Amino acid sequence: MEIELRIGDRLPVVASAQVLLKKFVDRDLRVTGFFDSFTQKAILKIKTPQYNRSSGTTISGRVWSFLLQSSKLKVIDVIDGADPAQGSTISTIRYYQSDYAGEHMIIKRASSNSIGDVMKEITKFAPPFSLLLLRFHGHGAPGYQGVSCGQTYSPKEKNSINIDYINDITLDLQTLCPCFAPFGSVELHGCKTGKDQKGAQLLQKLADLWQIPVSAGTKLQVSGGMGAATFRFEGNPVSKMPSGQTLTKWATSLQHSHMSIR
Repeated sequence: MEIELRIGDRLPVVASAQVLLKKFVDRDLRVTGFFDSFTQKAILKIKTPQYNRSSGTTISGRVWSFLLQSSKLKVIDVIDGADPAQGSTISTIRYYQSDYAGEHMIIKRASSNSIGDVMKEITKFAPPFSLLLLRFHGHGAPGYQGVSCGQTYSPKEKNSINIDYINDITLDLQTLCPCFAPFGSVELHGCKTGKDQKGAQLLQKLADLWQIPVSAGTKLQVSGGMGAATFRFEGNPVSKMPSGQTLTKWATSLQHSHMSIR
């Protein structure tokens, strides 16, 4: 499954890409979390036999392939297999087999107490400091992200990430903390998950728990099986940083994170 960023985007994952570009392409690039003209120029400097030169206005496809293969970092997508809308998402991923290396897809069918199982599978695939981006795809609502519950849920089942019952799964969620790269992030792609007060509360709670940024959309999110294997937020997403930082401040703190990449 591909990631598509476009010039003008302001997201934590833009900062992640800038860290990698700084390491492998342009040491003078500033990490800002804003996809600007300087980032575009860095993309145009990528030189590999497999890389198809473009205008540099997007970070997708072979750009991610180059960055992830060079860094050995990982992207994981967790998909709610009980949500009918995700059927096309799953089919698309399997059909396109996207270009970049290190992708991993976890599909969880309807089941009780699935959060712990999903966290265990993530940790099996992502050793410490290796997880660049973790994305959840499923049904959503303000402050709510489905994991293996389809379009209905019971709080007692522990098969969703829900601000109203977040304390019930906190210990399971904490097991991911060692997996993330210091410049990694999480995205929740459920519909309206980041909307309103509950959405903001959920994102901040998770950002403080994992100590990395968490982003979510505030509008309806289109499923991935729409004829392309690329996924991005519909509309302007909301991002929360650890300890309530701004995106700019968090991104600036990553200026030297590229030194930790082998």
